[in-house]
Amino acid sequence: MRRSVFAGVTIVLALSSGLLAQPVYHRTAVVDPTAGAGNYQTIADAIHAITPAANEHWTLRLYPGVYTSPLTLGGTKERIDLEGVDRDSVIIQVTGSDAVVIESGDELSRMNALRNLTIKTVLPAGGMASASSRARPFQRTS
Repeated sequence: MRRSVFAGVTIVLALSSGLLAQPVYHRTAVVDPTAGAGNYQTIADAIHAITPAANEHWTLRLYPGVYTSPLTLGGTKERIDLEGVDRDSVIIQVTGSDAVVIESGDELSRMNALRNLTIKTVLPAGGMASASSRARPFQRTS
């Protein structure tokens, strides 16, 4: 009787501590605007095609180029990172104020990151604002 109680307690502790949790699978897709080595030619096409499962985290590896479409990571587009191969040659450049909008999940569950790329916003009056990201995840400051 004592052995079966001990075994039951061990299983409950293992389940509650996450030892038997489902692993997270990291997936990578390549975006190459020249249609060379990539799975996709535009970032928007890659985002649209990917819907991460609960146990997946995606990285979109961005090859050099100027990407001109505004991007939205919304709805089910959590756990998708945008990672450039070189911050000086991977440029997201759009006209207007919303180059990249992250609105997936809620404040506590968003797990998106922008790494190693440059974002340039061309303002309607001809001005330009830019920001570069290094290997540091995006963090909201409010």
